[in-house]
Amino acid sequence: MVTAVICLVAGAAVTGCTDGGAEKERPADQVLEESHETMNALKTVTIDASTTPTARSP
Repeated sequence: MVTAVICLVAGAAVTGCTDGGAEKERPADQVLEESHETMNALKTVTIDASTTPTARSP
C-alpha cells in the first residue's frame, strides 16, 4: 500500500499533475520540495517483502 502511495506521489511529481492540468510546467526544485514535504508528513511506513529461494550453484 505504501509503495503504491509513493509511486503515485512520484508519478504526480514527475508529470507535474495539477488540478486543472492547464498550468505551466513547474520548476524541478518546486516539485522536489513539494514531494519532500509530502514524504516528511508520513508518520509510519510499512515495507512488505517476500523472497523466493533459488537453486544453489554447484
